Amino acid sequence: MAPLQEAETFLSERAHFAEDVNYPLVLSLYAAMTHCYQQCGFVLPYVGVRANTDSAGKTRLMQLIGSMCLRSTPLLTNPSGASLLRRIDRDHPTLLVDESEELQNPKSDTREIFNSGYKPGGVVPRAQGSGEIVYEVYCPKIYGMIGDPDHTLRARSIMVLMEKGDIRVDDKFQVFKTIGAAIGLR
Repeated sequence: MAPLQEAETFLSERAHFAEDVNYPLVLSLYAAMTHCYQQCGFVLPYVGVRANTDSAGKTRLMQLIGSMCLRSTPLLTNPSGASLLRRIDRDHPTLLVDESEELQNPKSDTREIFNSGYKPGGVVPRAQGSGEIVYEVYCPKIYGMIGDPDHTLRARSIMVLMEKGDIRVDDKFQVFKTIGAAIGLR
């Protein structure tokens, strides 16, 4: 089986999606894209994993996708804008942000980073002493939340709707291991 098909099967067996959309294929392609986005220099969509309730598998799905992505961060919950600016500028990771309802707040530093970081050259300036420091914020981003993001973020995102349901594979002890190498994407 080809690596992309393996990734698609891996996701489809471990997540319960609310809509009849081939999300496993789309998310596998997204994970593959993280391995070449810097060379291509194109506008990046984000992945927004959302549900209308808790315990729908958002966190699990984000960890599964992240395990296949280039330089994925650990799953971050409520990170400060300052920490995100430094991490993205330094590491150019695939950013995984869970419980990101803060993105719904118009005055959020995190929202400013997401609003600027989808295109090459996206930066966020900050005052430093009497000068200014400019942080690069262009990188793949996957976020999870209950509810909907604002219009701008939604327009820049591949939205994945999750719902509670039984998964076909019960491998809770293995699911959080990095599987990217096993399927050829890392």
